[in-house]
Amino acid sequence: MPLCHCELHIMVVVHADCRQSCEIYSETGTYINILVNCFSSMMKKNAYLLMSLIFGLSLFWFMIINHQPLNGYVIYGSDTPKSTSHTETLGSHILNETVGLEDTKIKPTTDLLKPDTITKLYSTCQKSKNIAFLKIHKAGSSTVMNIFLRYGTGNNLNFVMPNTLSGTFNYLGNGVTLKKNRIIPLPANQTYNILCNHVVYNREAFDSVLPMDAKYIGIIRDPGTHFLSAGSYFGFFGNLEKQLNGAKRTSIDQLMSTFFNKNINTNTYYVHNKMSFDLGLPPGDFANEEKILTFLEKITSEVGLMMLMEHFDESILLMQKYLCWELKDVLYIEQNINKGSRARTPLSNETRYNLEKWNRADFLLYKHFKKIFWQKVEAQGPQFPNEVENFQKIRKQVVSFCRGRRNKTISLHIESSVWNSDFHIYDTDCRVMMTPELQMVTTIIKESFQKINMRIDSSGVYYADTNKRVTKTVHL
Repeated sequence: MPLCHCELHIMVVVHADCRQSCEIYSETGTYINILVNCFSSMMKKNAYLLMSLIFGLSLFWFMIINHQPLNGYVIYGSDTPKSTSHTETLGSHILNETVGLEDTKIKPTTDLLKPDTITKLYSTCQKSKNIAFLKIHKAGSSTVMNIFLRYGTGNNLNFVMPNTLSGTFNYLGNGVTLKKNRIIPLPANQTYNILCNHVVYNREAFDSVLPMDAKYIGIIRDPGTHFLSAGSYFGFFGNLEKQLNGAKRTSIDQLMSTFFNKNINTNTYYVHNKMSFDLGLPPGDFANEEKILTFLEKITSEVGLMMLMEHFDESILLMQKYLCWELKDVLYIEQNINKGSRARTPLSNETRYNLEKWNRADFLLYKHFKKIFWQKVEAQGPQFPNEVENFQKIRKQVVSFCRGRRNKTISLHIESSVWNSDFHIYDTDCRVMMTPELQMVTTIIKESFQKINMRIDSSGVYYADTNKRVTKTVHL
């Protein structure tokens, strides 16, 4: 007698080592539906196979009905939060709300599934090797950059690197966007894989050198703490003190009260909507609300993941899923941290209010992407806080091992879990994670020149294999 046989095209991963390589992360909130094809066929299998099939389908449907996770994850329905890039939504969620940036904690989501809107969560995926990282000043970007430099060098990938070792040689463009005549060329028939140095973002310029399948990732932070960190690090507060009272130490609130109420001519390049500028918003549009909203819509459509420095570990794990990397690939040890006391001085309500008006673009930028960020976090399901805790536990072990190692022949073994396969951390891993940005960039620039049979010295002069001087670099 004919029997209706249903084939469920969904991969339910059961082995811990496979899970990371089989999970799809959709930055757009779009998933592939489970495809159910029913057809009539003669049952030619034995009774054991029939019973196994019936049991398996019954168990699967039971988990769906009861909103149970599959191997620690959930299947999401149509009420899964999704990001948007529409100007109408930007207007309703940003312009009509106070720009307050209250903190948000991870909240386990317990009701994300509707049986009539089942979607597919698992499938095979490949590690991304083509990446554009939008490196924002004083937003934890040096630590993230180390991850990309480490991954690229470990996998023999090609970097978009500046063709100089003098001046601000770690910049691909200081206040300007990418230009081909300022980067090291590649050997014939090779392509660039990773761009992660400082440069003003421009999608057309980036597309001119990167493959079309490149993943775009950025990082931003609360504009108030960003202002404090940048103002302290780049000397904005010190310059104000010199102009106002002969370098006498003055509180940030007093300095900014004078600054906002008087016409003081000082360099504000690193503190005036700097995050928006790094992402491509021209200074002439800083006060134009309509242009800012258009800018936010454009960045939302082009950047797959915008990380938040205040929620760094959650951001790193979202990045891991977005790139389909292993947990070991995204481990980190902090780089270039501003430890100055002024960078940690809280702003008064009055100063922050005035700062929100002056740096309107940055505050709108942060509020918009903070909302999208938490949508992505909630979409990971109720197990994500446990995944973050697992990552933090492993990272703590790695940092302790790397900073306290004595015997360089001993490795640290990390056991497998539902979120990671087992791996080892060796002395070489520690050294690369702890290498400062400028040192790594210098090494990669030299190696990039070697790929085209040339070398460069500290004065910015190219040399061919014969040690004959060829030309000077174009300084940024």
